Amino acid sequence: MNTVHSGAYCEPCCIKDGHEIEIHHVSYRQKEHYQCEMHFHEVQELIFFEQVEGTFYYHQGETTLRPFDVVYTPAMETHDFDLTNDAKSWYIVQFPKALFETEQFSGLSSLFEVGMHLRIPDAYQAQLLQIIRWAHESFNSDKYHAKSIALLNLALVILKEHGEVKNAQVPRILSSRSLNAKIKPVMEIFRKQSSVVLSLEEAAKKCHLSPSYFSRVFKSIFRFSYSEYVVRHRLYHAARMLGQSRVSITHLSYDLNFSNPSHFIAQFKKQYGCTPNRYRKAIMTKYAKNEA
Repeated sequence: MNTVHSGAYCEPCCIKDGHEIEIHHVSYRQKEHYQCEMHFHEVQELIFFEQVEGTFYYHQGETTLRPFDVVYTPAMETHDFDLTNDAKSWYIVQFPKALFETEQFSGLSSLFEVGMHLRIPDAYQAQLLQIIRWAHESFNSDKYHAKSIALLNLALVILKEHGEVKNAQVPRILSSRSLNAKIKPVMEIFRKQSSVVLSLEEAAKKCHLSPSYFSRVFKSIFRFSYSEYVVRHRLYHAARMLGQSRVSITHLSYDLNFSNPSHFIAQFKKQYGCTPNRYRKAIMTKYAKNEA
């Protein structure tokens, strides 16, 4: 979703039912509100930056971002961005891990097993970005996305042959894989369920940790308490469902275990900067324009 006028958090982008790929363009004007938090996805994610200045946080630590950089994050791996107030824009490409198991992509899978930050030589920057622009245009016009997938394959070949992997400068314990492994049982529940109803004590028990230690580990990874993240996770799925179905706001609020629709609307607006109804209208308008 292009967020130039909505001011919405760049998440959640998601793969629509029946699609093998999702491509979105995101841009922010100078000093326009931007929000990102430590999070993970159910799918693989590539971000091709046009304009950017800031820091990328992932399992290896942190690296400095520059225009034309590319970052890759596998499914279920936590990551975050801290970007400056300057104008910024990028393309988000999301796809299931199964894509790497196809014959077309099998030769590329070994490079994309872990999260990484790639820097592109000057000679290939414009070429790579043009390929992704074509992929985005094709995604918006091609119902079956075969051309988009072929163009993504070409982009990954360029990354494999010419991308320079940037090493993390400041390793950080909060994003280490060892901590992620400690709470993996609960992360799997978040991945599979749109509304997690486990108490802190129940979640800690599933990870064979004490509640106090589980709470510290969880917050060190996601920067929010467990209870705060439970709400944010529900809102994430609410945004997905608003974009993919016509379920009523009332039904959605109760399906996701909010106490009442008013509470749901208030929490959604606090997180995404607009009401659920306005968010849905923006998504539907975008889809209508793409299909026109």
